[in-house]
Amino acid sequence: LKNGDWWRIFTGQFIFSGFWNLFMGFILYYTIVIEEEYIMGSVDFTLRWIKLSIVLNLIVWGFAACFMSGRPLDYPTFVYSPIDGALPMMACDLAINTLRNPKSPIDICCPGMTAQKWHFWVLALAIMYLCTISDVMYAISFTAGTLVGVLFHYRVLFFLRTSECTINFCERMWPRVAGFRPSPMLRKKLGLPPVG
Repeated sequence: LKNGDWWRIFTGQFIFSGFWNLFMGFILYYTIVIEEEYIMGSVDFTLRWIKLSIVLNLIVWGFAACFMSGRPLDYPTFVYSPIDGALPMMACDLAINTLRNPKSPIDICCPGMTAQKWHFWVLALAIMYLCTISDVMYAISFTAGTLVGVLFHYRVLFFLRTSECTINFCERMWPRVAGFRPSPMLRKKLGLPPVG
């Protein structure tokens, strides 16, 4: 956060800082995040994304600052780089979805299906390997994203859940966003079949 660029804490989730980051982000989005958004609704999913990304960026920045405080040579390139929130937010959603439905089948981007619990670990190992050989910041970001997802699933970060009242208000304020992927409450009002 060079020169007091605190705004990066709120914008880090929109950053793709390299080809592998973008590539893995697309894989995670098309295998996991679309399903999450469909189940939750666009409004609830977006609000959760923003809240968890802020927590995640604070964790990544805090860990980077603590980890590198004793290494002045590496400190500027590590801590002053943009907070890399795009890939870890995908990892966060992957962890939440996998822990909620560990036995449900999912495509693995090749012929065949596997249970989500195995998809998560195979993908996690692949991304950790790619991150480690390219940049340690990727590995830390991905690990932090997974940690935030696990904490959210086990209700440690329960206070970040969005209330039904807030979701209803936002869906009334932004009907176009709400209509893209309606929440379960809005689906019931519109007479649409429930998801899942």
